[in-house]
Amino acid sequence: MIKKEKAREILKNYLDKHKIEYTRISDKVEFQEEEIPYGKYTDQVKKTYSLAYFYEGYQNEILIEIVIDAETGEMLFGLSPTSYLDFYPE
Repeated sequence: MIKKEKAREILKNYLDKHKIEYTRISDKVEFQEEEIPYGKYTDQVKKTYSLAYFYEGYQNEILIEIVIDAETGEMLFGLSPTSYLDFYPE
């Protein structure tokens, strides 16, 4: 199982690799065991870390929540104000 700090590092590396700029990663990281609502693990129960980053918008920051598998460190899915986000293996 990965630690909270590793989950933040995974998100930071993702943002850096994909050149997603003007962001701020939240200090809050939540651990939970939940049923996955979206993606390739839909309806499976997994131990996860939920954390967020804030993307600089025109007037306000936009919150993007990311869910990471606490066992493997895989980014499972993201939630934006308008939709789910997929993360595909590279």
